[in-house]
Amino acid sequence: MQNIIKRSFALVKKPKMELTIRTPYKAFVENYSGFSRVITRTTEATLVVQNRMPPAVHMLPPGSLKLKSEGEIKGFSGELIHMGGWLVIHPDNTCDINLMDAVDKKDVALDKVGKTELSKDPDASAMKYIERIRNTTQRTFLKNA
Repeated sequence: MQNIIKRSFALVKKPKMELTIRTPYKAFVENYSGFSRVITRTTEATLVVQNRMPPAVHMLPPGSLKLKSEGEIKGFSGELIHMGGWLVIHPDNTCDINLMDAVDKKDVALDKVGKTELSKDPDASAMKYIERIRNTTQRTFLKNA
């Protein structure tokens, strides 16, 4: 009986880390093990995720994410610009990256970020706040891209 209980709690680690990158709308990769590392920024520093990392949870602020793949992934360049999210490294050598929203970097015209015209609102204080947010977002994306 003790042997059965012992086996039911054993954790089977995958030999190579499996990665899933998803948004609520799309999965960029699912259970993908053909990569060498993922490079992104957390709230504290740059994070490099590789095989056999210890379990952890990281919050990702808006910015970029790079997937260094060992081969080509159909329809994905390996570089994303995202609106923030969470990165979870599980004890079984899997990694889930859940992003609020993300686009492939090759699909973004970085020179046009924050350049759209807004309608003139009579509330000047609201427009100042909106402009400050847009400028901060533009600086963040251009710096991290």
